[in-house]
Amino acid sequence: MAVRITNITELVWGRDLEALLRMCGEKECFIDDSASDYQRFCSLCRSAHLLPGNRLAYRASKILETLLEHPVDLCEENAESLWIESAERLLVTNVSPTYGDRFSALEADEKCLDICPRCALSDFWNGNSFLNTSRSAWEPWRDEMEARWEDAFQKELFGVSLTLPRGFVFQSPNPYAVDTALRKRESEADRNLLLAQVFRFLSEKCFKSKKILLCRVECDAKEAVRLLSYAEAKVGLSRLILCLVPSCDHPTLTSFCGVPHLNAVECALQRCDYPTDADFLAALRRCADLYPLGNLMILE
Repeated sequence: MAVRITNITELVWGRDLEALLRMCGEKECFIDDSASDYQRFCSLCRSAHLLPGNRLAYRASKILETLLEHPVDLCEENAESLWIESAERLLVTNVSPTYGDRFSALEADEKCLDICPRCALSDFWNGNSFLNTSRSAWEPWRDEMEARWEDAFQKELFGVSLTLPRGFVFQSPNPYAVDTALRKRESEADRNLLLAQVFRFLSEKCFKSKKILLCRVECDAKEAVRLLSYAEAKVGLSRLILCLVPSCDHPTLTSFCGVPHLNAVECALQRCDYPTDADFLAALRRCADLYPLGNLMILE
């Protein structure tokens, strides 16, 4: 027996769209399995302005336009009228669940730059400086980091930044292993362990003080996600911004943003990573399908 489509959400909804709307900031109760189809559609309409160049938002808009046979403006103000009009049309029109598969995304253009929020890197304190220490044991190093943290945030800073360099491999830190790594500091494994400890320390401090943690991911994205998941489970994550470099695996990191977290996990691009405006626009186009450009931070 053929599936009967009764409302527009049944045509456009899927787990990818749910994750995308979560990255737009929609509340779980409006997009998860407990939400009604109408609530989900309203969530899409509320967030559509954040999604230029995104294939899922474009597909939803084109499905509506084709079904209703007139142009539509997918926005919060039009959600109720579009819902009613499309439901009435579907009462008299048989459509397949694959109705919208022929629609693909328009490319993001220069106008997308106008909706991306900006932030200055100078507003973030460099957390990698914690690795510059002469301490050879965990407790003195912890005390030193505590003191430097207090000094740093006497200033009005936006948050703290940390770079995960190429070659970083996650290791779960513990006081004994950190003591050993501080004494030796001979191998890349020692450096990775100390960096993981710094990330845990900063995550805990930012979580408690509600500071933003900016993490530049130059390493393998899967290793970064292992570190992020560890810190989230152990000490919690504050608002987190992941800086996507040209060489990193963007889908792995944006997928981490798209699952539920206590605080927002967002993405950013650093303008100086791209030598020309054309290179930067190409990066925005690649991001448009993975992350809402209206929430994509541009670091300058």
